[in-house]
Amino acid sequence: WERLVRERIAAHRAGERVMGPIIAKLVDDCASDEDVFGVISALHVAGHHAPSAAITFAIYHLLCDEAVMAQTMEHMDDSAFLTQVLHETVRLYPGGVVSRFYVAKAQDDVLGVSPGEMLLVPWYSFHRDAAFNQEPLKFHPERKQATGNFFPFGLGAHSCIGQRIVRPMFEEALRAILGQLDLRIDAKTLEFHAQLVTAEPSESMHKLMWAKRRGGPRGRNGHAANGSAAGSESHQ
Repeated sequence: WERLVRERIAAHRAGERVMGPIIAKLVDDCASDEDVFGVISALHVAGHHAPSAAITFAIYHLLCDEAVMAQTMEHMDDSAFLTQVLHETVRLYPGGVVSRFYVAKAQDDVLGVSPGEMLLVPWYSFHRDAAFNQEPLKFHPERKQATGNFFPFGLGAHSCIGQRIVRPMFEEALRAILGQLDLRIDAKTLEFHAQLVTAEPSESMHKLMWAKRRGGPRGRNGHAANGSAAGSESHQ
């Protein structure tokens, strides 16, 4: 992948129009190939890794709670409800586990910090704090997210670059997966890595979640045209 991206950058600089307009403008505006590659890499990670992790976590919790799964299936055409499912997912597993570091510029007696001291802002801990959310470990899509304590994509200029990508991708993927597959899970113990940049499922999760494709063409609401169910079961 890296070789392909670097070849495309070089070809564009040589006058070949091999990139889309957004990436082409990025190449034109950046003097360094390393800067271009860094931005493209960030877009790739934000546009693939974050949505796939969020979808995995959401499906896991839906499989663990039949009532919430049934409610989600009833609202598959309701973008507002699916956004609530996304928000509850990224509350528990935010895009940035430890999202921001700050260096204090002045004395702050409320926080107890002095100029030059570093502050760490842990979104993950805020989201799971019972002081801000009742039953914070429960997956509850209709939860009213705590004002001022909900930062799933960070804040300000350094907020997650992929947040506008993850929303529509999450909705369409959830509709496709729940509409076309019969799913089951073998255990209700979730294992994941709370890393500095993101929370991601552990490899063991792929051995716990099973899927079987249903037969027949499917509409957006997930109903099979012929009502049949067929296909082989596999790990997801």
